[in-house]
Amino acid sequence: ELLKLEDIIDLDIAKFAYDVKFKILPLPLLDLFIVNETVHNHNTRQSQDPHIVPYSKDIVQKSFLHKVPHTWSTLPLDIKDAPSRSSFSRRYKKYVLANY
Repeated sequence: ELLKLEDIIDLDIAKFAYDVKFKILPLPLLDLFIVNETVHNHNTRQSQDPHIVPYSKDIVQKSFLHKVPHTWSTLPLDIKDAPSRSSFSRRYKKYVLANY
């Protein structure tokens, strides 16, 4: 089966979030996002995840800088823990297609 257009866009955002999480991107792109552990010092499973900065404006919540960490935070742990980017993509597609 094929993903819908909006799901393809979400997949690309999720892959970018994977790259942020595992520091695969160039430093200038990584610097756009802060990690949860820099905001609080609770030792949680999400401490290395990109931090979601709370905004009240609707336009900011639709921005790329908000969408990347938000998309990552909504994924199940078994997808986040994929050992490679290609494995991540396969797991993500399977997850999305199961919800059709």
